[in-house]
Amino acid sequence: MPNFAIHDGATVSNVIVADSQEVAESITGLSAIDVSDDGVPWIGWTMESEGWRAPSPYPSWVWGGSAWEAPVADPGDGFYWDEDTLSWIAPEPEESAP
Repeated sequence: MPNFAIHDGATVSNVIVADSQEVAESITGLSAIDVSDDGVPWIGWTMESEGWRAPSPYPSWVWGGSAWEAPVADPGDGFYWDEDTLSWIAPEPEESAP
């Protein structure tokens, strides 16, 4: 049975399994897109010209055309983003076993 992304014209509000698009739309009262072959988008995703786009991981990040980008370049090597300071935080060093 196919999976349908239920959306308001842009943002996915639910993903359901239904016999057909017509059934999915009659159940929800919203538009439905068959996503069985595309992989299932999650709630909050949007349909863009290039395909499904996940929501921004942080409010400060911007869409770079193919991925979300932090306002400061990622230094790599396990750093993690801190939205409060808008900066990358170094990972804690691992302790060696005695």
